[in-house]
Amino acid sequence: MFLTFDVMGDLAFGKPFGMLETEGLNGSDMFIKTMHGFSRVVGSVSNVPWFMLLLQWLPGLSGEFGNFERWCGHMVEKRKQFTPEKPDIFHFLLEAEPQNVGEHHIDLIAEAQLASVAGSDTTANTFINIFTQLANNPHTLQKLQHEIDAIYNAQYGTDKGSDDKGSDVPEVILNGNSAATRYLDAVINEGLRLNPAVPSGAQRVTTEGGVTINELTALLPQNPDERSFPEPHKFMPERWYELDKEIIMKQKTAFIPFSVGAFGCVGKSLALLELRMVTAKILHKFNVSSAEGNSVEKLYNNSFDGFTLLIGDIEVVFTPR
Repeated sequence: MFLTFDVMGDLAFGKPFGMLETEGLNGSDMFIKTMHGFSRVVGSVSNVPWFMLLLQWLPGLSGEFGNFERWCGHMVEKRKQFTPEKPDIFHFLLEAEPQNVGEHHIDLIAEAQLASVAGSDTTANTFINIFTQLANNPHTLQKLQHEIDAIYNAQYGTDKGSDDKGSDVPEVILNGNSAATRYLDAVINEGLRLNPAVPSGAQRVTTEGGVTINELTALLPQNPDERSFPEPHKFMPERWYELDKEIIMKQKTAFIPFSVGAFGCVGKSLALLELRMVTAKILHKFNVSSAEGNSVEKLYNNSFDGFTLLIGDIEVVFTPR
C-alpha cells in the first residue's frame, strides 16, 4: 500500500509521501487513515449529493471528510512553494491557474482529492485482492510463477528468486498483453473482476425527461452475473483464454473495472503497469501463503464500498523462494 501512495505523491505533487522509506512510522500514514475515513463518508452519502455540501459547511458534521479536505488543501499550498525537476500533474493545473476563473473553474483541492485517491488506494486494494486469491489458490500461484520465471530466464538467465541480475522487471512484463504474459494478465483481470477497486461505478445524470428502460442488463464493475461469467464467484484466470470464443467475448464486454467511454479511468495504463510490475517482481522472489484464520471469504466480508473499495485487515505470508 505504501508503494502506490508514494507513486501517486510523486506523480501528483512532485515528491513521494515518504511512506516506503519510513514504513508509515513517522505519521506519514495519517493520510491513509484520513482518506479511508473520507471514503467511508463518501460511500455512505454519495447518492445524496446535497448532503455532501452539508458535510463540508456545517461544523461538527465534517469529521474525516473535513480533515481530508484540509490535508489536500495543505498539499496544494505546499506544492505551490517548489518546482519539481520533472513536470507532475499539478504542474499543468498550476500553469493554467491564471485562467482558472468563471463557469468552468477547477477546484484545486478537489483535484488533489481525486489524484490522491484515484491512483493509490485503488491499486493497493487490487494488490490485496490478487495476493489473497493467490495465497488461497496454490495451483494458480505455481502456474503464474512458472510463467514469470520463464520470462526472467529468457531475459536474464536467472533462476527463480535470483537477485544478482534480474533486478529490473523485463520489458515484456511491463508491456503485458502478450502470449508470454497471458496468465499474468488473466490473474490481474480475475482479481479486478471479483473485487474491483470501484465496485458500484460512477453515477450518471440523465437528460431532461429521464430515461425509460424496458429490458435492463446492469453492467457494474462488480458483476457476478452467470449470463456473462460462467461460475462467476470462482477465481479462474483460465476463463480469459481457455473458454469458448463467444463466451470470452461476452466476458470482455461485461468487464468494466475501469469504467468505459468518456468516464473511463485515465490512469488505467499506469495501474495495469504497476500491477504487472509489482506482482511479477514479488512472485519471482517469494512464495505467498495464507496466514492462519485468513481466507478469501474474510477478504470479502471485510470489504466495504466507500465509492472506492475499502478492505479491513487481511494477512498473507511471504517466504523467500
